[in-house]
Amino acid sequence: MNLENKCIIVASHRRSGTHWLIDTLRNNFHDFAPGYFNLDRLAPHSSANDFVDLTSFQEILAGHDKMLILKTHTSQDLASFRGNDDVNRFIRKLIRRNNVIYIWRNGLDVMNSLHHYLKKFQDDVPESYTGLMKMKEDLGESARLPADMSRLDYWMAHVRGWHEGAARTIITYEELYFDYEAAVNRLAAELDLVRKQNISRIPLPPANRLVNKAQRVINRVLGFRQISSAVVPRKGTAGSFAEEMTSDDIAFFKQKAGPMMQEFGHPFQKQLLAL
Repeated sequence: MNLENKCIIVASHRRSGTHWLIDTLRNNFHDFAPGYFNLDRLAPHSSANDFVDLTSFQEILAGHDKMLILKTHTSQDLASFRGNDDVNRFIRKLIRRNNVIYIWRNGLDVMNSLHHYLKKFQDDVPESYTGLMKMKEDLGESARLPADMSRLDYWMAHVRGWHEGAARTIITYEELYFDYEAAVNRLAAELDLVRKQNISRIPLPPANRLVNKAQRVINRVLGFRQISSAVVPRKGTAGSFAEEMTSDDIAFFKQKAGPMMQEFGHPFQKQLLAL
């Protein structure tokens, strides 16, 4: 299979604006096939309901005339795909021969959003944000993380890995949030994409999961195009961490992650220094 320009890979840590970027690409450029594919479904430890084997994925990839958007939350070392050499080699080829966009977000907002997300599914999530940041990251057997790696440590390693690795274009959530048109134009220029005449800023779908699901079902039945692909959205507000985090939480993050935010030039790093 010729893998050149078959896809574009959107990589991110969880709760960083992954689907906002996917929907920005889908709705503002002529280059892409409808929908997207979650590359992490090829991981050996995916749930039985989600798992897709390599042959089936290759057929999906070959079945599109336009580029297919691929989503992944894996770290840059492709830890999620350990355990299947054929899959690992194939994904490395995809990354070498196609563009990778990495989206990252102010880590305080990531931790804020992650806290609310995890509490929907887990009973052991600490009430304090410092407790969450210190909590052991548990991504399952495939990730093979160091025994003492915390959630904040993992976020930092994830961001650093993709910055120093295969990402061709790196964009921040805050760029999309504060100057959407400029961000779309930058993506067009850096990735040589054909932009639609009118830029469409994608609205966040309902935060209520049942309402969101009902809306998606209605759209599908009526044949309406799904504008947003987000499944478990929350507020989507840049800086919302300040509504809930204490000064001690912010100080802990700043001491651990502030230098990296500054190193990689995140738009929020100047405000973080002033906190």
